[in-house]
Amino acid sequence: MPFYKGSSIYDTPRKARIKGAINFCDWRRLPYYKTDVFRFNGHTLNRDDEKALKKQHSWASVGHNFKSPIHFYNVPGNKNGKISLKVYRDSILKPIVKPWIDRGDDFVLKEDNDSGHGIGQRNIVRTWKEKNGLNYYFNCPSSPDLSPIENCWQPPKQFLKRYPHWDEFETQELVLEGWENISQAFINERVNSMPQRLRDCIEMEGEITGY
Repeated sequence: MPFYKGSSIYDTPRKARIKGAINFCDWRRLPYYKTDVFRFNGHTLNRDDEKALKKQHSWASVGHNFKSPIHFYNVPGNKNGKISLKVYRDSILKPIVKPWIDRGDDFVLKEDNDSGHGIGQRNIVRTWKEKNGLNYYFNCPSSPDLSPIENCWQPPKQFLKRYPHWDEFETQELVLEGWENISQAFINERVNSMPQRLRDCIEMEGEITGY
């Protein structure tokens, strides 16, 4: 089931999407990952305004015949939800991705173009990647439809909305339960749709597809 509707984007991202789709050949080796923020009411049961909502940061990855646990992390002093270079290195790459490298897993980590992921030429994240031999790939800008985990991320979000959650522990439990309900068959189906997604992207001249 597609979660994104077609929409028009500017010429430059369209060209980048077409180029990326043409060059995107190792799609089965890519664990697609997602960082996101789940919100809960951290003050009183009566308030539902935005100021009353606190954020729970999370990270997970999926691939063909692969599904990671959800990992929760903190971003000290950051209220906009963006992950920093230091937090990404110390809370994600070192404890989660490094063991995959150490045991010899065959993968290429697909990342979005967030500044915290080390898209610059010189930063602590890129240095860590080079030092540890991490194979990685930055997704095309403005391309959620070319990342199957965007589809896989919706069920736990929808599951969370079905129940009240007033603190970080309730929020985490619901997110974990929603994530556990996603089957590997569901994930594989989305990953296996990548060739068609890429063809659609090229045929639609870089416009957002329906995935």
